Amino acid sequence: MSPITTNQLSTKGPPVIYPLIGVYGNLFLCNASLMIILIILPLRMLDLGFSEVDIGIVVGVPMTLQFIARPIGGGLSDRFGGRSVLIASSIGVTIVILIIMFSTSFWVYFFAQVLRSLATGLFRPSTKSYASFIDPLNSTSILGRHTSVTAASDILGVVAGGYLVLYAGFDIAFGTSAVFAFSAVIFSVLMPVLGLEERQNGNFGAIMRNFLRLLLTNRPLFLGFLCAFVVAIPFALIGSFYPVYFKKLGFDEGTIGILGSVITGSILVSGLMFGRLFSMLGPKWIFAGGVLGLGMAFSLIQMVNSPFSLFALMILTGSATGVLDVFRNIISSDHSSVHERGSALAATGLGFVASTVIIPVAFGIAVQRFSYETTFFLLGLLLIVLGLLTKPLFSWARYR
Repeated sequence: MSPITTNQLSTKGPPVIYPLIGVYGNLFLCNASLMIILIILPLRMLDLGFSEVDIGIVVGVPMTLQFIARPIGGGLSDRFGGRSVLIASSIGVTIVILIIMFSTSFWVYFFAQVLRSLATGLFRPSTKSYASFIDPLNSTSILGRHTSVTAASDILGVVAGGYLVLYAGFDIAFGTSAVFAFSAVIFSVLMPVLGLEERQNGNFGAIMRNFLRLLLTNRPLFLGFLCAFVVAIPFALIGSFYPVYFKKLGFDEGTIGILGSVITGSILVSGLMFGRLFSMLGPKWIFAGGVLGLGMAFSLIQMVNSPFSLFALMILTGSATGVLDVFRNIISSDHSSVHERGSALAATGLGFVASTVIIPVAFGIAVQRFSYETTFFLLGLLLIVLGLLTKPLFSWARYR
């Protein structure tokens, strides 16, 4: 992939602070609104008397569309620019929330979740694509803060969703989510057009073919795909077997929620520190340290059962995850040309989607065959082996 040239870096654009405020504000509000819906929709369906099977179908099945939506989002960002796609996706999220808010029907919920999956697929690569063009010479720090903003909004969404339902009811919770999403639309509209951001020529079909070419031939992007897969493992477990296992250990719902927030809080901190860590350690040690740290956290979880010990492991889990999450975005940014940035970010993002689909299923099968403790240990062992293979993996990927 051709690097960004000096001429491209000198392209005039708005002062850096304005696009940063715009993209971070849009990201924080839109992601928080999505997290509120993620938490309260299953509770709403349970309150309406839907079965666990119904809830599982509505929550899980539409998300498989991310495999299609993310490449489309990346292609559209390359064709029309990240700002335009962010405006469309933020409007889409707002509409989805309003549909859910005023409905009690299974099929309407299912349709709304389909729309949410598509809107999210547009949103994720476009926000990272736009951020990567703001100041390419400082993209490491910008993308690190991008991860921290995402983690902060995750915490707000989870906490706000639960407490709003508890103390104010579902209508207020849905209304708050809708206000967040509409505010995100305002931020996206006010975001300046970046002079550096280039549009890819050709029709959409050609752009999608180029996406497949990137995915299949760009070896560094495969490394980013692998990072994204590993990053998604804790998120997949937060939404599936972490709560069940912690409940099995005798912890109440409040403690379980705190354990989950410790992970996202640690992601926030590691994202803020990434720029300094990257300059000190370099890409190989960042990858190896992140994967090995996550592997150790999973392997050791079977040996602890006190809240304080688990808090320490959750801090390790979140810190390792945050470092890898920023690094996979850096890979996409550094190993794609200017007009392919959105497609590259979407290509690596497919690893995240694949993990959220595969990990819960594989983990559930392993738990039935063995036990929670053995499954966590085996998962950790696989990651430790992957971390030890960092040097040959980087050589194969031709990471520069």
